[in-house]
Amino acid sequence: VKPRTDDVFFVFATLFLAYNIVHYLMYSQRLLGWLLTKMLMHALSGQGVRVKIGSIMISPLSGRIMFADVQYFDSSSHVQIVDGYVKFKWWAVLPLPEQRTPEKT
Repeated sequence: VKPRTDDVFFVFATLFLAYNIVHYLMYSQRLLGWLLTKMLMHALSGQGVRVKIGSIMISPLSGRIMFADVQYFDSSSHVQIVDGYVKFKWWAVLPLPEQRTPEKT
């Protein structure tokens, strides 16, 4: 039995999609942390400072940046953050109904 080209394409597309989903869920945060580490090391190269970021995840809808295994090395100090997050509140705050000024007609 000879497989049809549609069946072969479907199998390859399914495998490609499964690989991309696993890669996105498991490894993209580490890749982003590695890239950010390389950019910071290049920017701070002449100052005797080393920075390492294990992983970073940005969630714009929740307004949160989560990070893990952040290390800062200096000639006289070392700071290590195992796990943490920064939360931003960026929605506009509306005044309460009693604080609003009535419109003039």
